[in-house]
Amino acid sequence: MCGINGFTFNSHKKIEVMNRELSHRGPDYSGVYLDNNLSLGHVLLSIRGSIDISKQPYTSKNSDWVLLFNGQIYNTLEIVKDHLQDQVEPTLLDTELIYMLIQKYGWKFITKVQGMFSIALYNKSENILRFYRDASGQKNLYYYFDGNALIFSSEIKSILTHNIDKKVSKSSVEISCVIGYLPGEKTLFKNIFKLLPSEVVSYNLNNKKLSKAF
Repeated sequence: MCGINGFTFNSHKKIEVMNRELSHRGPDYSGVYLDNNLSLGHVLLSIRGSIDISKQPYTSKNSDWVLLFNGQIYNTLEIVKDHLQDQVEPTLLDTELIYMLIQKYGWKFITKVQGMFSIALYNKSENILRFYRDASGQKNLYYYFDGNALIFSSEIKSILTHNIDKKVSKSSVEISCVIGYLPGEKTLFKNIFKLLPSEVVSYNLNNKKLSKAF
């Protein structure tokens, strides 16, 4: 279990605070990536392989892509055989395989992946941040959006470290009391939402527009 965090402004201090809030999910390493209008964070629980090759946010020197990944990929053998032409070892870490798919297919990489995951992917040249959640909904991902700033995390409590509107949604409380859980994208907070299974949420950092798809 790892954890991912981020928001659409630059603050090393605040992304470190978010990472610390999720330290129970990833005690082995805490990493950050900063851009002019973006801060990304990841906490790592190392399962196999060297920590040095598992560190995230994951990027490469000559690439526009920055990846945050939490989860497990089930079809690694098929990915290597069908999409990477047997040029890499099937024993590569999931994060490395996903990044190779992204380098080859861009945003369409997600159609090649089967597993349980929450993913945040940033493209520097397009200035677009996109989130993905697995079809079974095993890996949660939450985000706050007030029409301007976007903040996301594997857990709500990390989002709440920010100075944001923390108003509780009365309708969410009522629904939760009646049926015992909150369906759909709702959370107990008015401006905090959860990705639905298979949902893709995109945020354009140029015009600050949020869009959703499946």
